[in-house]
Amino acid sequence: MSGTRFKIGDRDLELVSDSGGKKRIVYEGETVSGKPSLGFSSVHHFEASEQGETVKYEIALKSTLSGLIKYDVTRNNVRVKKGKFSPLTVGLLRIYFFFLGLMFVVSFLSGLFASQFLDRESIVSRFYIPYSIDLIFGVFFLIFAFFFNRIILERPRLIAIVLWTRIGMEIATFPLLFWSSRPDGSFLYYALAIGLRIGFIWLFWFLLENCIEMAKELKLNRDC
Repeated sequence: MSGTRFKIGDRDLELVSDSGGKKRIVYEGETVSGKPSLGFSSVHHFEASEQGETVKYEIALKSTLSGLIKYDVTRNNVRVKKGKFSPLTVGLLRIYFFFLGLMFVVSFLSGLFASQFLDRESIVSRFYIPYSIDLIFGVFFLIFAFFFNRIILERPRLIAIVLWTRIGMEIATFPLLFWSSRPDGSFLYYALAIGLRIGFIWLFWFLLENCIEMAKELKLNRDC
């Protein structure tokens, strides 16, 4: 379960995303609305009594391409709060980093084996990012996985720098995919290489955006 919490005046409001995708609105510790996530957006309505007056709330939630959820809170038809939060949990982000780190370390070892004993390159090595670089990123991602709670609170900029660096490398080396010669019938290679490259760029951006928002939320909760 993940979400964000803030105050509207002197009232506590919490937006929650459950593990099953259900979105809930919690007002003053009580769930006042809950809807399953059937699409990319949902709108929640509820009424509350504040200082003897009945007020109407409308909360619009919308999923973004980066995985974040944007929210817009209106009170009596007046916008009082907007922002975004990560629907991911700390545990889920640790799993992402662990498997990415493991994949890059395995990529390095397989590339080393192929070059030393098979005298050939694998498809990963032809993405123009040296295996040694993959090893460095793999180590960083494994460190993030094992010490995520501490790093996200104390060194969130380190995560951002590593992810931005990897995104930059993926984009900078993208044109090189088309520059070397390929055997006949190489359309499948190009399709696979382009698809994987775009997928990795999106994945690193996805992690970057979610880590940034989670760091803000954790820092806010710690300071409260």
